[in-house]
Amino acid sequence: MESGNVPRAIADGLVEISWYFPGGMGNSDLFPEPVAVTNLLGDIELHWVQFSFLTEISSAVFIVTESISEREYALLSSLQGSATKYCFTSIIRLGKPRKRWNS
Repeated sequence: MESGNVPRAIADGLVEISWYFPGGMGNSDLFPEPVAVTNLLGDIELHWVQFSFLTEISSAVFIVTESISEREYALLSSLQGSATKYCFTSIIRLGKPRKRWNS
């Protein structure tokens, strides 16, 4: 995203939430029951309390990243044994790597 490398001044660590409520229209409903989708803004390493809370209340957690450091790997490995399902998505960028603001 153009200008996507601007550091967050206010929203870093904020959890956005979006709800889906079925309309009772049968085949047109995406999910049969209400669903909440949350998005933690920022680095999970810096906002571990928020991330840990989300993993406790979620049935599935999707982690989208450009890379995972050894420290982040160790933190995420500590979640083994949780009933929550985890899905990791790695974004591969071609060309010059983008600078991480929190490094």
